[in-house]
Amino acid sequence: MADMFNPATIALHMLNAAILGAAMYFLLYKPVRAFMAKRQGMVQSQLDGAAAARAKAESLRRESERMLEEARRKADDTIAQSAKTAELRAAEITERAQEDIKRIRADAQADIEKMRVQAQEALRDQAADLAVIMAEKLIGRGITAEDHTRLVEALIERL
Repeated sequence: MADMFNPATIALHMLNAAILGAAMYFLLYKPVRAFMAKRQGMVQSQLDGAAAARAKAESLRRESERMLEEARRKADDTIAQSAKTAELRAAEITERAQEDIKRIRADAQADIEKMRVQAQEALRDQAADLAVIMAEKLIGRGITAEDHTRLVEALIERL
């Protein structure tokens, strides 16, 4: 036990501890510290990169929102323009239909008038034929053209 408290042994242990501490400092602490500094630099660069990516993403998000809003506005304008065009087209079609109706009505009226005149002429001819037949039977003699005309006119006045 006496060897334990020997000053030379204590000094050697202290020298050994100092050498071991210096060796650990140079062999372990400096490389670990350099590794940690390098690692801290990498982490910091990754954080900076992430912040830059986040800023870029935010910028892109705002740009895409602006573009989306512009697209919506253009779509609304297109829809409004299409509605106006459709209204104009509908008005044009309605106007053409009204013109067609007027034309068809005028044609129908002209056809009706033509048929009425033809019917009157046919009726006049039939009335004249009937008048001649009746007059021949009543009178028992032939009728002249003058008598025929007078009878037809009298019959037409009655009708």
